[in-house]
Amino acid sequence: MRDQYKVIGTSLVSCDGNPNRFRVAVSFIPVEILESYLEDLLSTSPSRFPLFLNRKRFSHATYIPLIATSLACILVASLIRLPYFASILILLSATALFGSGLALYSYYHGALFRMRLARTLHDEIRRRRNRFDDTSITFIDEGPKVARASGMVH
Repeated sequence: MRDQYKVIGTSLVSCDGNPNRFRVAVSFIPVEILESYLEDLLSTSPSRFPLFLNRKRFSHATYIPLIATSLACILVASLIRLPYFASILILLSATALFGSGLALYSYYHGALFRMRLARTLHDEIRRRRNRFDDTSITFIDEGPKVARASGMVH
């Protein structure tokens, strides 16, 4: 199962945004394993197996705005000739504000990344279940009959 989790995780990351490539990569993995992986992906507790969602976190270019803001604060403080303590206070405040913004961005970016992968995986599971499950086809066929019997018009 660990090897199958590795295939699913690496395929999700490498095929991000291309469901057809993901479908081909996991075509030999049973749908039950895909469902188990989806549960582990959405769970907040640690999973039984690693999810293998290795991706590049931050590049050095991410910190360039933080450094640029700090340098701009130093320049502004020196141009308007603020006292040393005030310029340090402005520098620390701007750095803390911008750093907290980067921290929030990294947290939400990671959560959105996982949700996007979960959506891709969920779509593949649903596609397989609809193709091979006769009850889902029956359910879809019964839906309009119930709607018409209740007097609802679509």
